[in-house]
Amino acid sequence: MAVASAAFCLAQAAIAAPVHNKIAAPTPDFTPAGAASCSSLIVLDCSFESGTPSSNWTEASSNFGTPICDTAGCGTGGAPIGPNTGSFWVWFGGIAANEEGSVSQAITIPAAATATLSFAFMAPVCSGDAPDFVEATIDGVSVWSTNGADATYCDINAAYSSISVDVSSYADGGSHTLAFHSQVFGVSGTTNFWIDDVDLITAGTPGGGDPAGPAIELPSLGTSAMIGLGALLAMFGFAGLRRRRMN
Repeated sequence: MAVASAAFCLAQAAIAAPVHNKIAAPTPDFTPAGAASCSSLIVLDCSFESGTPSSNWTEASSNFGTPICDTAGCGTGGAPIGPNTGSFWVWFGGIAANEEGSVSQAITIPAAATATLSFAFMAPVCSGDAPDFVEATIDGVSVWSTNGADATYCDINAAYSSISVDVSSYADGGSHTLAFHSQVFGVSGTTNFWIDDVDLITAGTPGGGDPAGPAIELPSLGTSAMIGLGALLAMFGFAGLRRRRMN
């Protein structure tokens, strides 16, 4: 990590004990998890394993330069894990002050009947303040969000949660901007929002079902052809009767 990551790590150590006594214990030894669980070809570097600076994600952080972390540069803030998989993940917040961060990339979502955005999410520390938030956006429109007062995810000992969001309305074959964006204010303490393993999966064809195949046209028979066909069938029928009688 660069100077920004070192500053981020120092900030975590400075604020952990006084703000939340439940993370005052020393950071445990950490063994990186296995391979990334994301497999989509739509989102590049879906588990942030290219590190920072990223060639796929546009990174921003008002205090640390980037929200992309590994444990060597950022620690885990007292949590038992860092990334969900691999060695890198996104860490929003992390300081009892005004901090805004984001990661984004341009993606092409194929035309499809359904599209699902999924990612791993964890909030090991929450301030209890609703203004502290994190959101997933497509083209600047929020498709998922939570905040520092949401007890659903806030737990220092919890594992990552798997988040799935229906984004089928964006499955039009066009280019879109996928982003994760957060801002915390440090009014009542620190909030940590963690994101990893971003995936976007499409299925089916627009309109539902498989498109119908080409229609098969049967040739029509004229009056003369119909008369000829009738005579031919009658002749074969008579021959069949004769054969049966001869047997």
